[in-house]
Amino acid sequence: MVSMKYAQSEIACKYCLIFPSEPTERPNRGAAILSETGFASSPEKSGQFGGLFGALASAHASKSAQHGADLSFGSSTALTAKPPAATDNAALDGVDGCQNDPSVLSPTQTGLVLRFEDGVPIEPSITLTRRLGLAIKRCMDVGIALTALVFLGPMLLFVAIAIMATSPGPVLFRQIRTGVNGKPFLIFKFRTMRTELGDASGTAQTRADDHRLTPIGGFLRRKSIDELPQLLNVLIGDMSLVGPRPHVPGMLAAGVLYEELVPYYGFRHCMKPGITGWAQANGYRGPTDDQTLSKARVDHDIAYIQNFSVRLDIVTLARTVWRELAKGTGL
Repeated sequence: MVSMKYAQSEIACKYCLIFPSEPTERPNRGAAILSETGFASSPEKSGQFGGLFGALASAHASKSAQHGADLSFGSSTALTAKPPAATDNAALDGVDGCQNDPSVLSPTQTGLVLRFEDGVPIEPSITLTRRLGLAIKRCMDVGIALTALVFLGPMLLFVAIAIMATSPGPVLFRQIRTGVNGKPFLIFKFRTMRTELGDASGTAQTRADDHRLTPIGGFLRRKSIDELPQLLNVLIGDMSLVGPRPHVPGMLAAGVLYEELVPYYGFRHCMKPGITGWAQANGYRGPTDDQTLSKARVDHDIAYIQNFSVRLDIVTLARTVWRELAKGTGL
């Protein structure tokens, strides 16, 4: 098996759109992924790896036909990292793709089925159910974001005044983040750090009792109030309420680039980033110093993408409200 590094700016996932068009022939997805590794420049190598996902799908179908309900992937990878808080699997009964499918791995410690083959995440099928779910998801995003902005308007105004009164500088903090298909976008947050000590690149992560925080910055972060301006990003269409959290370009994990630590890291850009995500709802937030926990975050993101459903979004939002507002750490 040839090792691969996903180029986050090269991945184009047809299932991340609300109403994706069906291609007349399968795109050369492998060649796009490998374009920055040097394989794309070689016709011989490009042809060899260009149909990677198609080959995996064919192998998967062949094994399914051969083994039926007894199928198990000898080369598949399951999670071994223990999450910081126990996952409530009972809350996911009936979630699409989580039960009684003999062609996938058993539920892992993500609380969802996580599908790998030969170290590569298996791409979700573009079913009518998934398309409809994505359309409903977008309607929910717009409806909830508009309602929240109107309902929370007075509080947001009070927070803005408090920020201006306690530290010099703008009310909003803006930063480039990586969005769907690796496309950069400008994210909005309430400013929680002193302007002269802020880190525009985002590589210097926030710590407990960080000296850069403003007088009210710690409280805003602890209750996740600083994230509320991202409702504007949701309305614009750069983000969703639920999805993998958007990282800064060049995000580090355990002192190395995230895509070097997790070779399939770019797969998490196949859906819009979210204000919250399945990883955060299960306690994965804060500094990414630990390799095992950093990888587990990505695995949770991929499990969400593979098992996406409207009900899973609702479960994620409910867990986030409880965990972040009632028990948030502010990191």
